[in-house]
Parts: sequence; C-alpha cells; structure tokens
Amino acid sequence: MAGESNDDDTEGERDLELSVSAPESIPYEEVADPSEDAADFHIEVTNCGDESVSVEGRIKIGPFDEPLLSASPTELAPGESDTVHFGVMSRDLGPGDHEWTVTANDETETGTLTVTDDEEC
Repeated sequence: MAGESNDDDTEGERDLELSVSAPESIPYEEVADPSEDAADFHIEVTNCGDESVSVEGRIKIGPFDEPLLSASPTELAPGESDTVHFGVMSRDLGPGDHEWTVTANDETETGTLTVTDDEEC
C-alpha cells in the first residue's frame, strides 16, 4: 500500500510500505501486568523499492509521541523490513476512545483504540 508522494520526495520513499496491527479495544486496568494487559501495536516498515531509503517514524497515542524505530532515522536496503512492537497500558490512557497515528516518512496509518471500563455501567 504505497502512499502518495510529493515531487520533492527522495526517490525510494515512494516504495515504502507501512503495516500496523493494533487492537480495537482493551479493558481498563488500574493495576496491570505489562506482559499481559498492554495494547500491543505490531508495526512493520518495508522498503519495496530498488534503492536504500532513510526511514523516520513515530507513534502517537494519548500522551505518547515516540520514535517508531530505535535508531531513527534508519536505513532500509531494498526489500528490507523493520518490525517494531509498541505496548501501551490502559491506565496510561484512561477509559474512552484514543486516536493513534503511526508514520514512516510519508506513509501514515491511523485508528482508534477504545479503553473500556466495565465498572462504569
């Protein structure tokens, strides 16, 4: 799913692919185990082009605005992928709908994570 590019973009960015797998909802937990109760985002960036490309990425949700890749920017050779896992605890967001955005250069994926609080019925 290649995104639109501006004419002034460097060659290679046009062939960048971003894929995000994220839950639609998680229950609110005041006391939680990070290994079990986090909303896990699985993010993959792939260079589908014929040239190396420098990739800068970010994830934004609630109070978090973090670099996507550990060494940002990072170079991806042709055909190379980088996979990132990002977990956020429901207690850090609070109950409600939380818009998220993941970017890698000009590629963007967005969605909504709902934190449910069954005790508020």
